Amino acid sequence: MRFFDVVGGSILIVWLVLIANIGWQEYRPKHLVSADGKLAEIALEEGESWMLLVRGNKEIGYIHETRTDLDQDWLFEYTLFINMNPIGSVKSDIKSTMSKNGIIRNVRTITKVGPKEISLEAEVEGSEVKITSSMQEMNRTIQLKKAPKLSTHVYRTLATLKDLKPGSIYKEKFFDALSLGMSEMVFEFVEFKDVDLYGEKIPARHFIQKIAGNALDVYVDKEGGVLIQEFPFQIVASRVAPSFGRSRARAMRVAKKGDREGVELELGQAFFGASGESSYVISGIQESENLPLSSFSQKLIRWTDEGAIVDTNSMESIKNISSEEEEEALKATPRIDYQHEVFNFAAISSDKNVLPIALHIVKQVSEKMKIVPVKTPLPASAIYARGEGDCTEFSIVTLAALRRSGLPSRFVYGVKADKDGKFVAHQWVEFWEGQRFYEVDATEKDGKVTTNTIRFFSSNDPESPRFLDLLGRVKIQPYHSSKSGQTADFN
Repeated sequence: MRFFDVVGGSILIVWLVLIANIGWQEYRPKHLVSADGKLAEIALEEGESWMLLVRGNKEIGYIHETRTDLDQDWLFEYTLFINMNPIGSVKSDIKSTMSKNGIIRNVRTITKVGPKEISLEAEVEGSEVKITSSMQEMNRTIQLKKAPKLSTHVYRTLATLKDLKPGSIYKEKFFDALSLGMSEMVFEFVEFKDVDLYGEKIPARHFIQKIAGNALDVYVDKEGGVLIQEFPFQIVASRVAPSFGRSRARAMRVAKKGDREGVELELGQAFFGASGESSYVISGIQESENLPLSSFSQKLIRWTDEGAIVDTNSMESIKNISSEEEEEALKATPRIDYQHEVFNFAAISSDKNVLPIALHIVKQVSEKMKIVPVKTPLPASAIYARGEGDCTEFSIVTLAALRRSGLPSRFVYGVKADKDGKFVAHQWVEFWEGQRFYEVDATEKDGKVTTNTIRFFSSNDPESPRFLDLLGRVKIQPYHSSKSGQTADFN
């Protein structure tokens, strides 16, 4: 690691925190002023957003923002995490409350750089800011010309500017709590452009941000949320779905605890082996977690210090089901609305030979549905009527139809190797056929669960938080007994 990277990383931390909302602003954009000259309320929505920080092909951190409506005020919470070896990890947790018209009431931050921790609190009364910090030299009271505002509203301002033309310049000064002075943010408009963000086209405004001698690209959506932002030292932040952001954040923190070199996409880089490969090592999990890794389509070989070794070309059936489990696996819920008429094809049968019935149901779902990403959570009847979705929608429809036919059914969570050999999150279904749970996958034409599919656990919930936790920390590799010089007993 070059000395430049060490110094650059330190500067970047300060710069990221500055941009990621520790600062306050002395600005009053026209779109925030009502006709009578008074400050208007800021249009915000509750929720969260995640941005991943990437350098080269490696994830090195994230920014997480949440917005909560407190009736009279808004609560902003931010977490910034970055890991740049050999500096180590830096984490800043920031909380700020502000009025409906954007005036800051207070800010509290805790920043950890390795073993060291720096805290800062700021209370605002009018245009006066009283700062107290664990660093005594920062304790002071500052008098501003106007009441301070959050720096994030610069970006929301950029989303509402009118009559923009290429080359248009927008400038705003803000007060920075780190430098205890005034700084200026300068943006030059480039163009209106649709941004391709993880396969989704999003209308955006493209600006070049000029700061500290750098010209950096920024893309802002119509609400003022940052989609893509370039930072110094070849670091780029891009917004991702909340579920993916949470799982990646977990993976980064776990990777740091292991003192690995940087942070990698652990799950995405677990490659499916040669044709016929069926044994894998799942690391990042422990036997004490009681994951039901054994099933109709998978056998748990043994636990090791690394994790679990499984064989997806073998099986170890569960031979009983309790009355409570059976009752739960037959329930109708708001999303599993199998009473709907669209499921008439899965009419309840008293036939003791249930396997042909179940396979017919899976075939019906497979032929009806097309694999298309769907964002909105819908009930099974609506999904089947639309005829499209990803593995989650396929599973919800399959499970609803199986329950309609009187077969206790559950969701199965795991991963599956895609056409390029990379493991991706996957979901399928298992049903109780009288003596065991039988697994089916409607995304496959024949309904069979393939050997490049690895099971973690089953659940009655169509969307399980436990699954996100696992995705954030597991690593999967093909298992070859010859590497250890031992012959594994797969019987």
